[in-house]
Amino acid sequence: MVRKRKTAHLDVLLDGYCICAKAEGKSTRTIEAVTSAIRYFCDFLERENISTDILKVGVSDLRAFIQYLQGKNKYDRHPYNYEKDQKLSPYTINCYVRSIRAFWGWLLSEELIEHNPMTRVRPPKTPYRLIPILSDREIQALISKINRSTAVGYRDYVIILTLLDSGMRVGELVGLKTDDIDFDEGLMRVVGKGSKERMVPFGARVAKELWKYKAMYRPETESPVCRNFFLTREGRPLNANRVEKRMSIYKNKAGISGKRCSPHMLRHASATRFLKCGGDPFTLQKILGHTKLDMTRHYVSQVDMDIKASHRLHSPVDNMQLPITRRSSKIKGV
Repeated sequence: MVRKRKTAHLDVLLDGYCICAKAEGKSTRTIEAVTSAIRYFCDFLERENISTDILKVGVSDLRAFIQYLQGKNKYDRHPYNYEKDQKLSPYTINCYVRSIRAFWGWLLSEELIEHNPMTRVRPPKTPYRLIPILSDREIQALISKINRSTAVGYRDYVIILTLLDSGMRVGELVGLKTDDIDFDEGLMRVVGKGSKERMVPFGARVAKELWKYKAMYRPETESPVCRNFFLTREGRPLNANRVEKRMSIYKNKAGISGKRCSPHMLRHASATRFLKCGGDPFTLQKILGHTKLDMTRHYVSQVDMDIKASHRLHSPVDNMQLPITRRSSKIKGV
């Protein structure tokens, strides 16, 4: 039975979703994505004079919204950015659709609707594209531009090595506490998406640099209750935006162009290098904190693309001393 309620309009029920999502421990990004998608969908319905009552919104309305998004330019009606002569990407549209379906799933779980019609709408297919991974030379160039003689520079150096060795997300890294790092076991306790904890290993080289940062370069905390491992110059917890900006500075100094150079790109680089060094996808799945192996298989595909380049260097025939074939002036029959 559907529960009786005073109103069933999207804008009112969205507040209830946010309260429930926070209580369930959903990540801030997930809540923001669903909130943004529902508000956008609601605005579309109102402009088209379509009811925003959840019992009246159906599959055809969501499909009409998808078609609207497919014809929309980037930053159209955006309050801060200029509109671009470029359509929304399939990835953006896919995210909107999945977020709306997740909201209707919540409506069903809260018994505000009897069935979820949005499960009949498939998100648009997204084209598979390879992520350009930072090469060893580019990573070395990036590191070479860090002034490790300063406390801030040494901290940035350790952060880049830690991200590259562990494959953790930047949000997980800045959330590390001093007692999360077990130097004896070579493990870090990481809090990932959905507040899920996992143990992430790190190598001997990173262990040495982490210890050196803690013993010699880490400043005193501004607050006695602060236990964050990586700190700003003032002794405050470091945030993800600061790490992003620091990496952008080093990218420009290193002259890296044509590729993104961010903490998340180091996560990609870490995953592909782990597989190239003989690591298996199942272990990588646990290290990265992926809930499904399908997410990890993306990196396997990425590594497979190196087969051609590797074969070019190690071709069995190209590397054999074969007799020279002499040209004949006349081709004889067999």
